[in-house]
Amino acid sequence: MKNNLLICCCFFLLPTFSFSQTLEQNLESAIVMYNALAEYMRPLSKPADITPEVLQSIQKRVNDGTALLNKVIDNGTAEQIKTARYFKVNFRYKLGFTYGIKGETQKAYNEMKAISDEFERYTDANMFPLRYKFVDLTKNYIVNHTNFLPTLSEYYTSMAELLTALSKYEEVLVYAKKTINSPHSTNWLKYIAYDKSIVALTKLGRFDEELAGYAVQTMKLYTNDLGEAEHKTIADNKYPSPLSNARTLEKVLNTKPNLAQKSTLCADAAKIYSTVANRDENLLLRFYDIAIADNKSVNEALSYVKTQLKTNPAAKDKLMKLGLAALEKKANGYNSSTDCVILKEISDDYALFGNTAKSQEWRVKNEKCLADKKKAEEEAERQRRRNNRDGHFYLGANMFPLFFGDFGGVVNFGSKNSLVEFSYLKVTNKKENTFDLDLREIHDVPTHRWNGYFTHIAYKKGHNSSFGKSSGSTYTGILLAYNHRNFDEKTVSVLDKTTNRSSNQTFNPTTNQYVLMLNLGMMYLRQVGIDAFFGLGAAYNKFDGGNGTVWNNDKYQIDDALIANRKPSYFSFTMRMGVTVGFGW
Repeated sequence: MKNNLLICCCFFLLPTFSFSQTLEQNLESAIVMYNALAEYMRPLSKPADITPEVLQSIQKRVNDGTALLNKVIDNGTAEQIKTARYFKVNFRYKLGFTYGIKGETQKAYNEMKAISDEFERYTDANMFPLRYKFVDLTKNYIVNHTNFLPTLSEYYTSMAELLTALSKYEEVLVYAKKTINSPHSTNWLKYIAYDKSIVALTKLGRFDEELAGYAVQTMKLYTNDLGEAEHKTIADNKYPSPLSNARTLEKVLNTKPNLAQKSTLCADAAKIYSTVANRDENLLLRFYDIAIADNKSVNEALSYVKTQLKTNPAAKDKLMKLGLAALEKKANGYNSSTDCVILKEISDDYALFGNTAKSQEWRVKNEKCLADKKKAEEEAERQRRRNNRDGHFYLGANMFPLFFGDFGGVVNFGSKNSLVEFSYLKVTNKKENTFDLDLREIHDVPTHRWNGYFTHIAYKKGHNSSFGKSSGSTYTGILLAYNHRNFDEKTVSVLDKTTNRSSNQTFNPTTNQYVLMLNLGMMYLRQVGIDAFFGLGAAYNKFDGGNGTVWNNDKYQIDDALIANRKPSYFSFTMRMGVTVGFGW
């Protein structure tokens, strides 16, 4: 052990308990003295700080404080006694710590050992909380178990240092493990505990997995968790660093070649050791050799080799050997890879390491990978376009006309939110609309009925992203239709104006109608399909009275207002509404 405790070299973390409680003035006074002692000792960290006057002052403060606490222990309540014993053991810990700083190892150990059982007593969480009154007994304070645990970690670490200095190596391992396993230990305390464990195991001749693990953990802790201040302290005092820890691992490997987990340990060590200045390159190569033999640190080894080939040509043969070994491991893991970049890297690396045959083999794999990738991308693009089309199909039947003996259907094709519709509807016994005659104020028009069909083509533009959405989609569009009507045969009285003679004539009227319409509706296509529509527009009509002799001839007067007055061609308004039901997607 150095002349002072390593735990003091970076910082001094002994707590001040300004958050406790008691019921007696003696207890409060003792706690005031304890807090004052903690503040007094805070800047003390090296032997020169512990002058005879300083040591005498600390001893007096400890004696005076423990004297007050003994009165509480002898006469107080159970709660007061528990609190007083807690502060008494912390007073004595301060004194033991002071001896450690001064370098009086045996005295420090004797003091620390004497309070060991009492310290362990407070590891039991059931001993807490401790309660007391403070500031003239006016404020309540509590010490929780978590307030004590950091001090406990410091105590364990101090014991590990003292025992190392006294060559009590088995006991060193006991206390160091307690520090390492405590979640309340700082990284600095863990560094000390790992270091003392390494010293103890080395002195005991145990070059095994435990020693190797501690060496690697210390390297990790130094690199990842300690800051610049701790690094400076370690350098200034020549404490162990990753350089010496790597040597420890090397000794274990030499002593125990079949070490369990050696590939993992070497992989972790290589990762850190490769960043250390003044490292032994041969030792680093050995770590990488062991790691990559078990498929660990393969990429790291390759990266290291490539860098070293540029900066360390003297080691080219060893580097090439390591690089090829690592590359073989990497290549074995990518034999069926579809990562074209990796395949090219492997090809290039084989070329770098002088294996042209392997380089060509992996170049062929890379070219095939690129071709397959291009083919897959093209297919994916085709599929994307197909998906974006979101093709729809719908086959439905007119519902309302069925109630009147008519029947017909529709078929729709489309993509995404656009559809084209075709329809056919057979119409029977339909009453003719005479709106065109009403506009001309022609009255007393007899009823005419017709049979025929209605067919149309319509374009529908959906307002939502797809007709296949769960809510369907409204739409707007244009409808073009053709309607053919064959009227029921009519026998009508006809007057020949030139002879003033009447006769009965037979008429078979027909109409051909051409429709242009604005089409509105809402459509839902999810296996079941529904289309509700409404249309409004205009029609051009061509009418034939069905009797070429007398119809549309001024010589005759026909006793039927529709046949007599409907013009051969005329325009009319038209409207349609209804629902079709079917299936679609």
